[in-house]
Amino acid sequence: MLLITGSGALNLTPDDIRRLRYFVNHGGLIFSVAVDHSAVFTKSVESAVRAITRGRYRMQPIGPESGLRRVQFPLPPAVPLLGLSNGLR
Repeated sequence: MLLITGSGALNLTPDDIRRLRYFVNHGGLIFSVAVDHSAVFTKSVESAVRAITRGRYRMQPIGPESGLRRVQFPLPPAVPLLGLSNGLR
């Protein structure tokens, strides 16, 4: 499991993308948290996801029906939560 947090744009090198792709393709799980709801950070994570997945998948909003919004404590709908799935897990 990898946690990436920040408020500025990610500056990932092609080698970083390659390593993250390997990590994810071998069962790794990446969580990211935008400090202060940073749109810059969120957009850069979305861009990294497109690079890691070679454009095959995009981040999607996780709706109120998802158990992910209630794991430890309920997240109100106003708290943005995005996820990515290839449909297998």
